[in-house]
Amino acid sequence: MTQEEIAKKLGVSQSSVSHVLRDPATNRVSKDVKEKIIGLLKSPAGSGRHYRRPTWNLGYLVDSLQNLNHSFYALALAGIEQQAADEYYNVIVESYRSKEIRMLSERRVDGVIVRSGLAWETLRKKDNELPIVLLNCSQPILNCDMVMPDNRGGMFKALEYLSQHGCRKPLFVGAQPDYSVYSCNYAERRDGFLEAARVYGMETSEICIAGAVSPESMEAIKRQLEALDHPFDAIVAVNHLYAVLAHSIFPNHSVIAGDNKKFPDYSDEGIAVLEMDVFAMGKIAAEMLLKRLHSPKRPFVRINCDMLLKEASK
Repeated sequence: MTQEEIAKKLGVSQSSVSHVLRDPATNRVSKDVKEKIIGLLKSPAGSGRHYRRPTWNLGYLVDSLQNLNHSFYALALAGIEQQAADEYYNVIVESYRSKEIRMLSERRVDGVIVRSGLAWETLRKKDNELPIVLLNCSQPILNCDMVMPDNRGGMFKALEYLSQHGCRKPLFVGAQPDYSVYSCNYAERRDGFLEAARVYGMETSEICIAGAVSPESMEAIKRQLEALDHPFDAIVAVNHLYAVLAHSIFPNHSVIAGDNKKFPDYSDEGIAVLEMDVFAMGKIAAEMLLKRLHSPKRPFVRINCDMLLKEASK
């Protein structure tokens, strides 16, 4: 069915069909006409030979360790789904397990949001034409759109808060920075901590462990914390897990976690948290992907989303 045939069948102008095909979220066509055109395009009768028929699906790639029933991950998906639905798209979720990415090999989606560093490593090695947005997952080279927390800004909020409460010698607990991998969060938080400390005239110290969070890294951090013999008056941890560990050893020190709580079996009592609005980040990622579909030649961008400092519960 051609554009002309679709227009004739629905009793609308061919230009309206053309606008909707180029941009399903267009404001140049009334909502009623748009829904009629999209309804036909989604039906078997709408299959066309003269243009690439949209799938009306967005992909969301996560890794097998992410529990989408947990609020931290569920909120990001909810944001994606809401933004997609507002523009007449569905969302297909696939868990990456170091195998073929079916949603891409079967051309089931028009673009994909990637929340898995392992999946991103695979996609980088493939000749992939579909638009991609990285969500809370990044790389140093800006060759696709990215949505990330404002790690630097978060560290400035943390140290401003500590400075206002009389802390002058904060300790940073985290991972050794590495900008070469698919997530810059830890590196950006550590660098932001050091930059903010210089601005506020603070004397800093740090404990940094190489590699990702693991039982081994947690044990190594614990041993180094217990062996500390130099003075510090507050702790900023790169993530919530390290913050909980630090607080258990130094319960009388102010402790700030560099990101949200991801696991419900850890108590927040006594810990301040730099919270990411993961629902908003999901919405923005879907919005960016849809804009990329409509404007494939525009420059790539990275959006840093504000982090809110939530004070420790009493």
